[in-house]
Amino acid sequence: MKTSTRSWLYALMFPSVYAAARLFFRRFKVIGAENFPKGKNPAIVVSNHQNALMDPLICCLTAPKQMHFLTRADVFKTPVSRKCVLELNMMPVYRTHDKVDDMSGLNKMTFDVAIERLHNGAAVGIYPEGNHGNKKILRPFKKGLARLLESAGQKYADLKSIEIVAVGIDYSNYNNARTDTTVVFSQPFRVDDILFSDMEAPVRYRLVMERIRQKLSEVMIDHASDQYYTLRLAEALVANHADWKWKKRVLDTIRDSEKITERQEQEMKAIDHLLGENGLEQIDWVRLSRHDRPNVLVTIIAVLIALPSVIIYGLPWQMILGLTKKVVKDPHFNSTFKLVFSWILFPLWAILVGLLLHTTAGYNFFMSVAAVTLCGVVSLPFLDIIALRKRYHRAKKLAHTSSENYAIWKGHAEQMENIIKAI
Repeated sequence: MKTSTRSWLYALMFPSVYAAARLFFRRFKVIGAENFPKGKNPAIVVSNHQNALMDPLICCLTAPKQMHFLTRADVFKTPVSRKCVLELNMMPVYRTHDKVDDMSGLNKMTFDVAIERLHNGAAVGIYPEGNHGNKKILRPFKKGLARLLESAGQKYADLKSIEIVAVGIDYSNYNNARTDTTVVFSQPFRVDDILFSDMEAPVRYRLVMERIRQKLSEVMIDHASDQYYTLRLAEALVANHADWKWKKRVLDTIRDSEKITERQEQEMKAIDHLLGENGLEQIDWVRLSRHDRPNVLVTIIAVLIALPSVIIYGLPWQMILGLTKKVVKDPHFNSTFKLVFSWILFPLWAILVGLLLHTTAGYNFFMSVAAVTLCGVVSLPFLDIIALRKRYHRAKKLAHTSSENYAIWKGHAEQMENIIKAI
């Protein structure tokens, strides 16, 4: 593995992947990126891990310089994938279930490379949870990060006081396209006062990880509670609020309060599952209760503008959904593969349609490709309006057929809104 801090393949792919991600997500909000260490100053980046390969991709697209990630070893299995991901600054981390000889030796080699890259000024990313899960809960940390920090400081004195940046990633829906994503960067912080103190190693590691955990929790939506489903309702109620810090303060206050009963949580869990079985979310009943839907005229205009895009791109999108369903076994990878397939198939489809228009109607090939691409980009917000109206009617139908559940939900929503207003 190389120890340089920049990759030509990373730089080459960045613009097109960034454009694809900005179109894939409806809203893409980045907060605090100016906090990131500048120039050749090294940094350790720690992030929550809810959405498989999408999380490192989001970090790479929002960090001010190229990221280097410690990555699960099964991504490196085939010779082709290994060559590509190594060139994209990724470094393999082996776990027990990988069943490799000399796992400790291989991981030491990876850590040595990561330390050399840090010494050369790289930003190295690691997921201290060691696994991913879609609940907005910060899971227990592994000890590998503390050991990496200690090894780096022991080898190079300047890395003892290396700056750590916590990155909180929040998805309004981790599974689907055209949802909202918020990325929050913390102020850089250090742990050398603990890590290189005179305390016993287990104590030092525990205190280091506690500090990192606290900093990461501060920049993410961390329900950190058994009252998970009621908090999902609270999150939906404040979803459209522009001030992220206020929204987090509200959710943290509700999480830490004693006003949520066990019965309420059980009722909300059942309602959440009912919504999920019908392809809906808490936000859909929130919109229904607030009569938040596009009017008929807006919907008609949206249909007229989006119709050409539906005709042109309907088939490749169905192909993307079919490929994702066939390839993906773990649902945490759904959105990642939808984005990757979109990044590959939609440009190819635009070229194919442009070629067809050129050969059959004599239109300029490049102008045709540009027009087809522009048609898809322009229509996205109008497709969102159509989808919103469809979801509104589905939510209304479910509220009618499950009126008792909707009445219970509405009572909890009103109670929660009163708590939020008091905050």
